[in-house]
Amino acid sequence: MSKVSPIPIENLSFPAYRLPGAEGEYSPPAAFISLAQWFEAEKFRPFHRELFDQVMLAPTIKEARRFAKQHQPYWRGDWLGVRNRAMACGMVYAARADAHQERWRGTAEQIAAELAPLGPLPPRFLLSAAQTFIQLRDAPRIALLGAQAAPPEIVGKRINLVHKRHESFWNLSYWQGRHSCWRVHDWAVKAHVPVEYLGSDGDRLNAKSIEALKTEVSQVVVFEQRKGKAMDNVLRGLRAAKIPVDLDLFTDDET
Repeated sequence: MSKVSPIPIENLSFPAYRLPGAEGEYSPPAAFISLAQWFEAEKFRPFHRELFDQVMLAPTIKEARRFAKQHQPYWRGDWLGVRNRAMACGMVYAARADAHQERWRGTAEQIAAELAPLGPLPPRFLLSAAQTFIQLRDAPRIALLGAQAAPPEIVGKRINLVHKRHESFWNLSYWQGRHSCWRVHDWAVKAHVPVEYLGSDGDRLNAKSIEALKTEVSQVVVFEQRKGKAMDNVLRGLRAAKIPVDLDLFTDDET
C-alpha cells in the first residue's frame, strides 16, 4: 500500500483549543486553516477576542496577514517574547492532526525546513520554534482532576509547581467530564501549554474511562479536601490502573 502524500504545510488545517462563547459555554476546538493563520490569530487572542475572530474569518492567509498588520497596535504587548512559544504550541496541534507524517519527527533543522513554505518568517525564528516544538512534543502529559472544588490559590500553586518542575515543557491532558476545571484549561491556553482533550463534556470517570487514560497521560494530579471522600473512587481507579498519581490535599480555609 502506498504512503499517503503529505498535505502541503501551508494548507494543513487543524483543530486546537476550546474557547468560551459569549454566554460562557465552551465551543468545539477552534479550527485553523494553517499554521500561518494560527500565528496571526495568536497576536490578538488573549486580549482582543474580536480581532482574533476577524483573523479566523479571513478567507485566505494573505487576508489574515493584511488584517493583522493593519491592527498591529492591538497585538499583545509581549508578542516578541512569546511568539516562539506560540508558534511551537501551534505546531503541536498541527502535528497531532498530521500524526502519520514523518515531517514532525526529524531534527529541528529538518522541521524548520518543512515550515519554510508558510511564508515570510525568518529561518532563524523557524529553527528556534522547531527546537521549542520538539521539547513540547516529547514533554510529559499531565491531567489535573478535582481542581474545581479546590481553592484557586491551591490550584494556582500546584500549576506553578508543575510548570516550574518541567521548565514550562508539558502538555495538559484535559479530561472534559466530571472533576474537570475550566480555570486550569484557560490557564494552559493562555500560557501556550498544549491541551489534549480527553472524554466528553459530562462524562463520568468510571473504570473504563480511567483505563483509557492509561495511554494518554504521564501523571495525574488529584485535588481532594483533607478527610474528604469525593475523589476516593477516582483515586482507587487510577491506582488500580497503575497511573502515577500526585495527591494534593487542601482545607476550605487555605489561601
